[in-house]
Amino acid sequence: MDIIREWAFVICITALGASLFSMLAPNSNMEKVMRFTISLFFLSGIISPIASGSVKFDYKSAIEYKQIESYKEELAEGVREQYRRMAEGEIVRLIAAAIPPEQAGIKKIEAIVNIDEDNSISINNITVTIAMDSRYGELDIKQILKRETGLEVEVIRDGS
Repeated sequence: MDIIREWAFVICITALGASLFSMLAPNSNMEKVMRFTISLFFLSGIISPIASGSVKFDYKSAIEYKQIESYKEELAEGVREQYRRMAEGEIVRLIAAAIPPEQAGIKKIEAIVNIDEDNSISINNITVTIAMDSRYGELDIKQILKRETGLEVEVIRDGS
């Protein structure tokens, strides 16, 4: 960033010098030569940072930048995956708090959550598996969970 600032400073100083020379230049048959000289002076002010080597076009940094961008995407995906797992865990805990698994004969609670590119969370599916000898029926558990949590769940009775 400092290089760009220095380059802009050199261009401003060169433009100021060129305008001073053009005001002081006499209007005569040497006018064309003087304009050419002033233009050459201005052009040399623009090119001088490149010619002196202070501005370098480093392709290696461009490649490193692409690697950093790639790493940033991987990191963002990892964070989204952690958020997804946390959301699924919270849904399982919410359901377990609404109906204690030991009392209802719940064997397994699964939640499938998706996090979109705009970081919005959507619940795709919640499945509650109950034991065959559960004292609650599938419809009872659905109604209790809907009333207590506001979530629609799929209840499956385990045959094994």
